[in-house]
This record gives sequence, C-alpha cells and structure tokens, in this order.
Amino acid sequence: MKWITVWLFVLVSPVWGQNAPLSDKQIEALSNVEMELSMCIAYFNLAKNCAPDEMREQVEAFDPTIESMMGMVINIGKGIGMTPDAALSRMAGKCVNFSSLMTRYAARCKQVGENLDSVYNEYMNR
Repeated sequence: MKWITVWLFVLVSPVWGQNAPLSDKQIEALSNVEMELSMCIAYFNLAKNCAPDEMREQVEAFDPTIESMMGMVINIGKGIGMTPDAALSRMAGKCVNFSSLMTRYAARCKQVGENLDSVYNEYMNR
C-alpha cells in the first residue's frame, strides 16, 4: 500500500504544487478513484463487522489497508476540492447480505488495494 500512496503523491503533487489546475479528465478520474477507495473502505469495514466468527482473524488483517486507504481518500478529495467530510461520507453500509458483499466487491477492492494505477488508468482511458 505504501507504493500506492507514493504513486498518488507523485501523480498529483507536481500539479498541485505548481498551483496548475487539473484537467477535467484528471479530476473525473481522481474522483472515481477516490469513490472506489471509499467503497472499498466501506467494504473492508463491513467485512470486519459482518464476517462469521471463523473469518475473524482474516478480516482483522484489513486494518492497515483501511488506514492507508482512508489517508488516500482524504488527500485525493482535498486535491479535487472535496472537504474531508464529503470524502468520508461516501463510506457507509450495513450487514444485510455478507456473501453478496463478498461476491460483489472482493475482487475489485483487491485490485484497488494492490494496483491502484490500473484503476486510475482505466478512468483516464474512458
């Protein structure tokens, strides 16, 4: 996860550091990346809270990922003009159907967590 944070810093800091505006495409791509990070934070938190007892040890390992992603959400949000409250408000959820949650988000959140640059590039190429 540290390389993702470094990558995002390198990606956006030259533009922000020079007070040069981001292009509309960059803003949209970063907003989408920020939204996916928020969705994955919610997913990981729900997984921790909703997992059956036999999965407790597995889901407790999500804590460092959640912390890292939260920092990225706030930093990206600031960079595209979102308040921290607005960025964090994208994270919500309830324990309704845990197996559906796992099926729907596990693979994408794994990609977001391990290969965020591919997610950003996906949005930039749309």
